[in-house]
Amino acid sequence: MKWARVLFITFTLFVMALPSIALDKYEVLILHSYSRDSIWTDLIDQSIKKNLHSDKNHLDVYTEYMDSKRFFGRDYGEKLYNLFSIKYSDRNIKLIITSDDNAFAFAMKYREKLFQNSQIIFTGVNGYNNEFKQKYRNENNFTGLVESFKIKEMLELSKDLHSKAKKFYIINTIHTPTGQYLKKEFQKSIAELKLEDKVEYLEDISASDLYKKVENLEKGSFALYGGFSRDRDGNFLDFEKNLSELAKYSNVPIYGFLKYYLPYGLTGGYFTSGELYGKEAALIANKVIAGEDINSIPIVENVDAPIIFDYSKIVKYGLDFHKLPVSSQIINRNNKLLRFYEEYTFEFWFILFSFACLFISLVVLAYHFEQQKKHKKAVLRINEQLEDRVEKRTRQLIEQQSKLINSAKLASIGEMASGIAHEINNPLTIIDLSAYRIVQMADNEVVLKSAQKIKLTVDRISKIIKGLKQLAKEDASLSSELVNIKAAIEDVISICKAKFKENEIHFKIDVDENLKVHGAPVQISQVVLNLLNNSFDELVQGDTERWIKLEGKKDKDIVEISVTDSGKGISEEIFEKIMEPFFTTKVDQRGTGLGLSICKNIIEHHKGRIFVDKSCPNTRFVIQLPTA
Repeated sequence: MKWARVLFITFTLFVMALPSIALDKYEVLILHSYSRDSIWTDLIDQSIKKNLHSDKNHLDVYTEYMDSKRFFGRDYGEKLYNLFSIKYSDRNIKLIITSDDNAFAFAMKYREKLFQNSQIIFTGVNGYNNEFKQKYRNENNFTGLVESFKIKEMLELSKDLHSKAKKFYIINTIHTPTGQYLKKEFQKSIAELKLEDKVEYLEDISASDLYKKVENLEKGSFALYGGFSRDRDGNFLDFEKNLSELAKYSNVPIYGFLKYYLPYGLTGGYFTSGELYGKEAALIANKVIAGEDINSIPIVENVDAPIIFDYSKIVKYGLDFHKLPVSSQIINRNNKLLRFYEEYTFEFWFILFSFACLFISLVVLAYHFEQQKKHKKAVLRINEQLEDRVEKRTRQLIEQQSKLINSAKLASIGEMASGIAHEINNPLTIIDLSAYRIVQMADNEVVLKSAQKIKLTVDRISKIIKGLKQLAKEDASLSSELVNIKAAIEDVISICKAKFKENEIHFKIDVDENLKVHGAPVQISQVVLNLLNNSFDELVQGDTERWIKLEGKKDKDIVEISVTDSGKGISEEIFEKIMEPFFTTKVDQRGTGLGLSICKNIIEHHKGRIFVDKSCPNTRFVIQLPTA
């Protein structure tokens, strides 16, 4: 077990170390001549890092900026050497990629002391000539790309574009190595084209004098911009700001050779770019890192440069489009329609007129189509409104017809009630008189109480008959008095208790004694009695537990009377119809369907409401009346 654990740990450590075993460390230094904020330098740096890679090595890339346009001289070079000797003394730099002349010269001078004779790939170096070859004839392990400008081709193209020009200008400093190299390249191309008598150099001059000079250049001429990073007084000038100022003051087009200068005021030219130099340098570096002999890779002396022109400058200076090379790229051409207008003016206006006519026709058609849609929607809306009105009117007629029928039925009931009241009142009068005589003549306490009870019952029957007549005739002049709810329902309780007990129905009463409302006590008693009778009728037919609960309480300014029984509630099917006249759920023709309808009318006459409590799991009717 101990040996197995040791083997497992060893195997785990081996697997974890595989990435470092598989990829060797390869250190690369990118050394720039200029500062980080130089667009040319930044583009080269970004392009190198974007395209630099290795499948067999883990690359550690270091980047340094010499800033040699601001700082220069022998002392500065020695100080950089001392700084780098501290920073890279414990590093194994195998490959150095340099940009522009000063970085290449520094790397070649100190690579043996600082970097163990590392291999060097240069990019953007000027002046690859016999002097360059003689200086480095004994050196090896380096290659790269020479910065080349198509000066001769640009002069030939400028001559064609400005055929009437008697003079042209070269804007280029002679106070930097790059400027000195470009001066020689300009002179060589001008000599080949025999233009020495037409050129004027703006080179050994201060920045302020240069801006004043370009304001008054000879009309019809042109200028070539090589670079002006340091003036006669030794002041360092930012390329972009310097060129922007020149373009602002200049009254003639300025042509150049570096693509990143184009947005700062150049009219056009044969442009090389930092992206291209950085990419090509990285591709050479990839070959070297992969193991290819750097001495077998030739130095690239001629890098391709596309022709690019700024459309806005072409228009500004009135250049002839037809004289531009076919392969030219045109930038800032915001609208191709403008070029078509310039070349085919008549056709442009004819097409524009045709489109205008077509557009007007489409607008007219769209307007008529929209009007038709609006009319159609209006007709459909009117039809819907008519259908709604017809349907609503039909419902109203049906409801009115139903009300008329119910009114006729209630009128018949009223007539019957009047007849019944007349027939019953006579016997009641006889009973009442007889009870009165018994009271007068009785000498027994039991007989006296019974006679008084008979008399009270007769009074109650009379009041019920009178209330029924008044209800059936919808008489609004019912007498109103202060009603104590507890007292109003006592007679109802005495009538119901006996039959509840006979049918084993548990009856519970919980009514506050101080509940008072304005109204007719007989009618309120009649409503409560009707609700109790309905509960009784439903429970008598069932076999489940039987109970009825009568409650009365006050909630703010409302008196609430409820009758709850052990039934399972009212179904959704009959809920909406239960208060309608002549609707009944009682079988065997035991109900007329008028009880709840009459109760509803009575309660509404008393400015209250009666409803079924759907939230209760049992059957519960609630009466709400305004408190007195």
